[in-house]
Amino acid sequence: MVLKDGLLSYNYDTEGYIAYTFYAFDDFLVFKSRIGITEKRVLQNLFLFQKDYGKVRTLTQNSWLSDAAKSTYLTAYESRLK
Repeated sequence: MVLKDGLLSYNYDTEGYIAYTFYAFDDFLVFKSRIGITEKRVLQNLFLFQKDYGKVRTLTQNSWLSDAAKSTYLTAYESRLK
């Protein structure tokens, strides 16, 4: 993986990665500086993932998932918007 074997290979972990064990907002800000992308460009793209899309709820409710699975999925979706 490029992060572990290359651009962040010196065992750099943000507090977010240590707490949640996945790359999050802060990690992408560090990564952008290493590959030369402007902060404005990174923020524009990251904000797309933080936006609440109503169609996600519609598609989930219309899916063939069980009601319990739908609830679990939507709870996870909402927690990632924070």
